[in-house]
Formats: sequence, C-alpha cells, structure tokens
Amino acid sequence: IAFQATDVIRAMALDSKIPISQLRVDGGVVASDLVMQLQADLISAPVLRPKMKELTALGAAYLAGLGVGVWKSVKDLAHLQQLDQKFSPERDATSQLSQWNRAIEKAKGWRCFATHPYRNQFCNRVRGHKGKHHVHGLHDCLLVWK
Repeated sequence: IAFQATDVIRAMALDSKIPISQLRVDGGVVASDLVMQLQADLISAPVLRPKMKELTALGAAYLAGLGVGVWKSVKDLAHLQQLDQKFSPERDATSQLSQWNRAIEKAKGWRCFATHPYRNQFCNRVRGHKGKHHVHGLHDCLLVWK
C-alpha cells in the first residue's frame, strides 16, 4: 500500500509542480505504525495520523454542519482536527523504491493467451498462476512474455 501510494503521490507532485510537504492520512491502515513510518520514509515527508482514524463519516458531518450553519466556513473546522501522531522520515528509502520499481517493470508485459475460440483476446487475470500454465474457467491460458 505504501509503495503504491508513493507512486500516486509522486505523480501528483510531478504533474502539479507542487512538492508534498506532508501527508494527512485516514482509514484502517493508519493503525499500523510500521506502514505509516514506511510511508514517511518513502515520500520523504511527515505523515500525520489523526486521532479519529475514519474521517469519511466525519467529513460528511462537517459538510452537513456547514450546510445548516453550525460552522460559518471551512476555517472554523481547522481547530477540530486532532493529531494522534506525526511520523517523520527517519531513513533514506531510495534502495527500497528502486527494488519496488524493478519489480513493477518485471511484472509488466505478461500476456495470457486463451486456447478457446476467442484466443486472440488477452486474459487479464494474472493472479493465481502456477508456473506458466493454468486453467481459467473452461479454457486454458498460457502466460507468455511479450
């Protein structure tokens, strides 16, 4: 998850030309200190974990409150955010990112050719292959490097 998120974060920073100064996170995986520290190391920026781990419902409640006048503006909500922990980058993760990128490159280019009447179509279900040949439903597939 952390490596995939890093790819997205780097693409966003590259496209927007705005460097990432920090990452605010939420969701189930934020309970893992290991993943949060890895994420901070991978993006070379602090990762901020809130006390409330699931923010989707809270965000909906904030929008509803804004809609009915509980708060006058988004600025009024800033003081409601409570930080649980800040994970600062502790080490250079360049070698780990290089290994991740090499693994991604090696995973590209596999095609699965079906032996049924529509064999010119590619099978995109690559998971679960044992060796180079496997059974896919009623037809066989053969993984071939393109």
